[in-house]
Amino acid sequence: MSHRRAVPAVYILTLALAGPLACKDKGSEGEAASGSAGSSSAAQDSAGPEPGASEPETNQPGTSEPGASEPAAPKLVVLVVVDQMRYDNYARLDEQWTGGLHRLGAEGRFYTEARHVHALTETGPGHATLTTGMHPAHHGVIANNWFDRALGRKINVVEDPEAPILGHEDDEDSEGASPRKLLREAVGDWLHAASPKSQVISISLKDRAAILMGGQRPDAAIWYDDPVGAYTSSRYYYPSSDAGTDASADAGANTGDEAASPAAQALPRWVSAFNERGRAEKLYGEQGWQLSHPIPHYASSRADTDEALVATFNGYGLTTRFPHQLSAQAIEAGKGPRNVIRDTPFGDQMTLELASEAIEALELGTDEHPDLLMISMSGGDYTGHRYGPHSVETHDFYLRLDQALGDFLEALEGRVGAENVVVVLTGDHGGGVMPEHAPADTMPKHGRFVAKEAVPPMLDAAMAAAGLGAKQRPELAFAEGVVMRFPAAASEDDRKALRAALAEQLRAHEQIADAWTADELTADPPPTRPYTEAWIRSYNPERSADILFQVEKGVYVYAQGAGHGTPYEYDQHVPLIFWGPATWVSPGKVTTPVRTVDLAPTMAGLLAAPIPADLDGAGLPLK
Repeated sequence: MSHRRAVPAVYILTLALAGPLACKDKGSEGEAASGSAGSSSAAQDSAGPEPGASEPETNQPGTSEPGASEPAAPKLVVLVVVDQMRYDNYARLDEQWTGGLHRLGAEGRFYTEARHVHALTETGPGHATLTTGMHPAHHGVIANNWFDRALGRKINVVEDPEAPILGHEDDEDSEGASPRKLLREAVGDWLHAASPKSQVISISLKDRAAILMGGQRPDAAIWYDDPVGAYTSSRYYYPSSDAGTDASADAGANTGDEAASPAAQALPRWVSAFNERGRAEKLYGEQGWQLSHPIPHYASSRADTDEALVATFNGYGLTTRFPHQLSAQAIEAGKGPRNVIRDTPFGDQMTLELASEAIEALELGTDEHPDLLMISMSGGDYTGHRYGPHSVETHDFYLRLDQALGDFLEALEGRVGAENVVVVLTGDHGGGVMPEHAPADTMPKHGRFVAKEAVPPMLDAAMAAAGLGAKQRPELAFAEGVVMRFPAAASEDDRKALRAALAEQLRAHEQIADAWTADELTADPPPTRPYTEAWIRSYNPERSADILFQVEKGVYVYAQGAGHGTPYEYDQHVPLIFWGPATWVSPGKVTTPVRTVDLAPTMAGLLAAPIPADLDGAGLPLK
């Protein structure tokens, strides 16, 4: 493999990795395939401003004209996306951070009023919005899952039977994975269009994070296969015909190792070699996940949860109290540390180590072709769902992430040079409290609303109100909203009337703040009720449900755990930080409201990549 000269690199850390090309050697031609924070946690859990009600002003992208002696772009841009990172983590925990999270916040350009402005704040829509510059309505990733009317079932955003997971080609239960449901190209695709020799790498524990961040044509999209306990990819990125060729060898694919598994042979060498090191077992150790500091260090955290609530998650394989170790059920099922590592802070530490391996093996940021590295940290989401955002577990997760990210930044500076790198930190969404422990003063209607249990009885009343009979009665399905599968006997007027009647039944429920029918979300003009604009940004007529509803603050739509998925402040408000040399970034706090949809064109400006004219976002000023 030919070596490249050092070049500034832009790093994007997120929880996702995707793309259809094997990593290219920059020395050869590569063709693109045919894309202080200031509010308290209590304030974030209270009403706050109505996110998504208005569009903050933005400036056109991002960097000043380079001087005669300045390079056109950093050699490496790194995007770090922390899954379920609420903005108020900086206000609550930064005084205890001494590593990477602290450095980025203290030394970078910190947009303290950055928000996702769509309503369904989930991992898939968040990652796709960050890297496409489009709202979910336009990039098509409306939720993590939605109901496919043609298939007659709920589907996963990245499932693709035509792209088997490496090593699972003959597994009938394997869904496969690719970005084919993403309707737009992403910033990595724009970079490839301008600079075919640039490398675009996306890495995460979660498949959807790595895949959606990577866009249509990344050089590598890598995620973690929990049942196997190893990082993997799919045939979308590594077609079987590529394995064993000279080109794939240059790109880092394994060749000639007959003893290796089919997955190991298809993966880039730097990934399969990392898998063989057994890092999960070493990081997990003999004691599992223990607190990294004495108990008094966690005084700012509260009991978001209790053992009875956490016990419902035992299927994930960990005991319910510190030290979190393999549960009896997990041991009985034959699970080991590598199968439960994602549910501990060690999973993201391992992912950062793999990202460092990619920098070294692929020589990222070492020549005049700028590279893009995207890393998504998934552990915060697993921890937040299981224990809540203010739990001791979440507190310890961020203490450990701060240190791991600090080590990563130091290695990055040593390898590529601080003068050559821009790092971006943000979140794909925030997160709400455990409903059982929601503050009654600001969330008086807190609780759980499980649609598949609550909505069917409402249908009878709605049918009567609409004057319809059994022949017009639809079957109900539930994904990101209420899907109504009407029989042929139901006319379009019948359907519209029943949608309106069922939405009215939903609005009457004490735990529902509002509900919108497909007819309302496509009306011109649309309703003027609060949050309507945010729901329009999450609505796609080809994919969305008949009725989308918004729960009250402190209400979660599943029977267990804590979560997100609303347009409330605690779900939309995330940190957005740009960290790099003065050539590209001026440090300081910026309190102007901005949107996460503005990130992709801003990064494109940094990378000197073309910016599509029809984006929903616009570049932010970095100097």
